[in-house]
Amino acid sequence: MRPVLLLRRAVLSDVPALATLEAACFTHPWTQAQIREEIARVAPDMVLVLEGPGSPGGTPAGIRAYCSFRLVVDEMHVMNLAVDRAHRRQGLARRLLALAMARAARAGA
Repeated sequence: MRPVLLLRRAVLSDVPALATLEAACFTHPWTQAQIREEIARVAPDMVLVLEGPGSPGGTPAGIRAYCSFRLVVDEMHVMNLAVDRAHRRQGLARRLLALAMARAARAGA
């Protein structure tokens, strides 16, 4: 069964959580300033997040994965894609990338 997740555009209040996820996933993570810059970009460029609920005595609520992408003329460029280690191997990156690609396609990519 797929986990229940909320897809939404990242907001500035997500910066600390995204920075934590970056640090856990990458050897050279983006800084909080770089994350803020990506979030501030105007559509169709965006940072999408998949946010999950908490469970009693288990996983806290929060961002499970995110994808940052830009449109350059008619091409989509994935800037970053990360999934929280505890939520890997559940198809989240595949789902998030498919959603990002669909949004980019609607915008002309």
